[in-house]
Amino acid sequence: MIHYEAVNSPFYNPELTLEDRVRIMNERSETRISHLITDLEKDGNKIQIYPAYTSQFLVPLKNGTPAIPQILTMDTGSLLLWVHCGFTIGGEGSPAPLYCYAESSSYVEDVYCGTSVCNLMILKGKCGVSTRRCEDTYSYATGKYYITLEKINVGDKFLDIDPIIFKRIDHQGGMIVDSGATSSYLPEIAYKKLKEEIKSVIGTTLEEFISNRPEELCYYGIVARDLKGLPTIAYHFSENAKMEFSADNLFRQDRVDHFCLSIQISESKKMPFSILGVWAQQYFYDSFDFNTMRMSFTRIDGDRLFD
Repeated sequence: MIHYEAVNSPFYNPELTLEDRVRIMNERSETRISHLITDLEKDGNKIQIYPAYTSQFLVPLKNGTPAIPQILTMDTGSLLLWVHCGFTIGGEGSPAPLYCYAESSSYVEDVYCGTSVCNLMILKGKCGVSTRRCEDTYSYATGKYYITLEKINVGDKFLDIDPIIFKRIDHQGGMIVDSGATSSYLPEIAYKKLKEEIKSVIGTTLEEFISNRPEELCYYGIVARDLKGLPTIAYHFSENAKMEFSADNLFRQDRVDHFCLSIQISESKKMPFSILGVWAQQYFYDSFDFNTMRMSFTRIDGDRLFD
């Protein structure tokens, strides 16, 4: 994977400072959230596919026969694979050659019932009424895979939060694992209790930085230096799964003189779900098994990470 702001990214701008990159990364995440909310309100067949500048990570691969290089967005909040074969509505070009499906010998336009492609399609293709074509319908915004957060602890203390607010009931609630969003999002009740407990733990050791974003928790200082004593904070999911976070998972260095908690309130964005963003996912191996509908994760060994 290539981070959008990395030196080897086709979108890299060498004139940007570190502060610029963090700011743009956050803005890109906000754009991503806006798209998620907008898509929820649209008909599935009217969903717009957005350019790569809304993404955090890019994946270079080749597609078709002969193989054509492509630059794809890495998005764990989606299901389908979208390939750039033309210009977007806004006229943005592709950083890699377009996939010309008509020139690919492995491209198949008509998929018929009873074929292996139709039978094995993840979208569960069905036979058409008047034809033998394999047909499918899919509402794009409704890829998504949810996990169930049950409780949160800060050090030895579990926060007093009713787990019902995390459950997915009648298309509301639940948590999406999304590599397209930088920050994580929690219901307001959970966020405020986590924020207050973190403030209590830090106490007067650090001076609070007053952010212009509502309810955001920020401090003057440097994450790697000033949060070494922060107790372990963990999300506990169903089936006894636990994800333990370090300070680097929870706080981002917004500028050289202050850092902020990389968690926000989901209701303030009018989201009917929570999000586990990519900042919290860093330093973890994540895997998704679509057959058993299970997500697995394990923390990366520090020696291997920096070897």
